[in-house]
Amino acid sequence: MSNFLDDLSKSIKVPAEITQASLEPTAKQIGEGFGNLFYLVFSPLLKAKIKKGNRDKDFQRKY
Repeated sequence: MSNFLDDLSKSIKVPAEITQASLEPTAKQIGEGFGNLFYLVFSPLLKAKIKKGNRDKDFQRKY
């Protein structure tokens, strides 16, 4: 990320502090958004695996 900011600041001729200050909050929000999307997509799969694991343990105890 830092390399990208350095290249961007050199190409636009804007001080690095201004470039970093303007892009950092946006990048953080995008990252949090992707994290939330992955959680929404994969949390049901994780919960299903946990339920299946409990079901397998119950089966092993019974038999």
